[in-house]
This record gives sequence, C-alpha cells and structure tokens, in this order.
Amino acid sequence: MSEKASMNANIILLDDEELTQELIKHMLTDIASGEVAQFGTSQRALKALQQRPGFFDLVISDWEMPEMNGLDFLRAFRQFDKKTPVLMVTGNTSRELVMEAIKAGVSDFLAKPFTTKDLLAKVVKLVGPKE
Repeated sequence: MSEKASMNANIILLDDEELTQELIKHMLTDIASGEVAQFGTSQRALKALQQRPGFFDLVISDWEMPEMNGLDFLRAFRQFDKKTPVLMVTGNTSRELVMEAIKAGVSDFLAKPFTTKDLLAKVVKLVGPKE
C-alpha cells in the first residue's frame, strides 16, 4: 500500500500489550490519518466509546485480555453501538469462537501472526478511504 495516509479514520485500538499497541499504530500510519486512541483495558475503551458516540470509525480489539476478553468487550460495545466496525485480532480462530463472535456482531477477524499488508487490507475493507 503505497498511498500514505490515504484515508482519514479515527480508530480505537484495544490491546493489553503496549508493544502490540505501538506496532499496530505504526502499521496504521502507512494509510490512515486521524486519531488512534490506544487502550490497555476494555473498561477504559468502552468509556471512551460511550463518551464520543459516532467519533470512532473502527475498533480494533485483541481477543485475549486479562480483565475482559475481546468477546465480552464486543458484547458490551454492541449494547450501545450496533454499527461501528470491530476488527478482532486473535491467535485462536476455532470455529466455535468465531461463531460466537459473529453472533455478537464482530465485523472481521485478523489472525495472529499478521503482516502490515494483512492489517491494512482489513482496515481498508472495513472503513475504506474517505474523501
């Protein structure tokens, strides 16, 4: 993807590992301008989403987190926002977990390990370039 900052998207990034947050944020700078809000806990991310309804164009959430996993986060988020896309990042793509997440309203999955190209393709698919 050679189009640097080709879309303006505000993104919430939820992952309990700071290194992963920084890595994904760095990958996103290749195609997206806009705010990338980083959170290490689901509760803080949910609060930010509730305080700024409609501001964020995409939620990227890790599946495995200590206090509230990605599926529980997704269920809580979908109680007050049914349409903002949620990209779930996971190392576990078992059929059962995927089906649970689909029922809960996930928009797409990104399997670990992933490349920058994989991440950016999913982001473009979910939020697309904005003029």
